[in-house]
Amino acid sequence: DGERAEAELAAARTMHADAPHRLSGVLVSTAMGACVRGGRWESALAIFDAHAADLAAGSQDAGPDPFCYAAALAACRRGGQAARAVGLLTRFEEKLGGEAGGE
Repeated sequence: DGERAEAELAAARTMHADAPHRLSGVLVSTAMGACVRGGRWESALAIFDAHAADLAAGSQDAGPDPFCYAAALAACRRGGQAARAVGLLTRFEEKLGGEAGGE
């Protein structure tokens, strides 16, 4: 599983270098999940942060999708990062509020 995680992470890095603004949430969350399964939760969170920054730089207000947030939360759980998980949940809740028209 560790070798598979490394291969998926390498593929994601290559695609990210080629077209960072075009990476789909599915690809990103899949790579993050592979990292978590391979015991590399720090790498999963780094992928999430880079993806979120790429979306922000590309003026895509939507931010990471729910699958990316779920993978990031799994990474937090694996790494014992409770405070980071709370921060992610807060960001996601704000994102949902914005998509619902601020209600």
